[in-house]
Amino acid sequence: MRDIGRLALLVKHPDAYAKLLADSSERGIDLMAAERELFDIDHCSAGAWLIERLPFPELHEIVAWHHEPLTGGPFRMLQLVQIADRMADALGFGVMATAPVPDFDDVRHDLPESSRARFSCDPQELRDEVQTRIRSWS
Repeated sequence: MRDIGRLALLVKHPDAYAKLLADSSERGIDLMAAERELFDIDHCSAGAWLIERLPFPELHEIVAWHHEPLTGGPFRMLQLVQIADRMADALGFGVMATAPVPDFDDVRHDLPESSRARFSCDPQELRDEVQTRIRSWS
């Protein structure tokens, strides 16, 4: 759901957005900046606009801010999604190629200490486990 704005942009501008996705992946361009330049909106803002009109208003903050830097304060669903998004990138499972790829240990360090202590696995072992689970779904 965090990237529902990508779907909205793809529906509204199918050819241009598909080309942008392909180009940004190949050339490592800043997707959000390119979205704003081409469509006057990025996928976070488009998703936030869309989610406000669906029966999931509590997801608005997550959709709107999932690419923003982590902030201090209480650990909420937004921070969990932000870390999960970066963790997927760090392990090679990101939706789009990112530059630079976040370091696994840096992302793990952003977890609350109580969770970090339970999440001390080797990145390659975690990557292998995720790949095994993905294969089991097909």
